[in-house]
Amino acid sequence: MPNTKNRLILVIEDNPVVSTVVRKYTERDPVGDLQVRIATDGLAGFQDACAHRPDVILLDLMMPNYDGRAFLELQKNEPKLAGVPVVVYSAATREEIEAVQRDYPMVKGVLQKPVTPSHLVKTLRETMPEK
Repeated sequence: MPNTKNRLILVIEDNPVVSTVVRKYTERDPVGDLQVRIATDGLAGFQDACAHRPDVILLDLMMPNYDGRAFLELQKNEPKLAGVPVVVYSAATREEIEAVQRDYPMVKGVLQKPVTPSHLVKTLRETMPEK
């Protein structure tokens, strides 16, 4: 039986409660084609993204160890990840988010925590490139 989950979302988030909630939101999507991988910091996320090339990355900016900016620096310099869009999902200030959008053109969307399930899935779908 073929895998019908053919759109890959990489969630880079240090809070396991938030990661679990995001997974549940995407699992409830009626189209049913979303698969979620989770990494708990920017370095683990970078390694996972290089290995699996997601359709979109949902990135928390504020994490211990390798934070969101550290991940974006790695992504910016990695040809394997060229064209992979990022949606920042954070409680960071507007100024911090604007600076990230200015410095990292791969950031294509921003979601302020908290967000409704439908808005989260809609933003991720709109950010993914067409297949």
